[in-house]
Amino acid sequence: MNYAIKAYGDTQVFKSKAAFRRYLMEWIAGTDGAERDRAVRALCNLEAGINYTDTDTDRC
Repeated sequence: MNYAIKAYGDTQVFKSKAAFRRYLMEWIAGTDGAERDRAVRALCNLEAGINYTDTDTDRC
């Protein structure tokens, strides 16, 4: 199963949940504001079993 995130029109795909989580944690640690909100939403989705998040939409 692949894991992916779409942000700013680009989609990044990860081969494992651990790799995706690592990416999101680094993103969260390195930013703030609305950009951090995107990463946090993707992390929350990942922990809820959702393997793809399109952060370019307004949906939670």
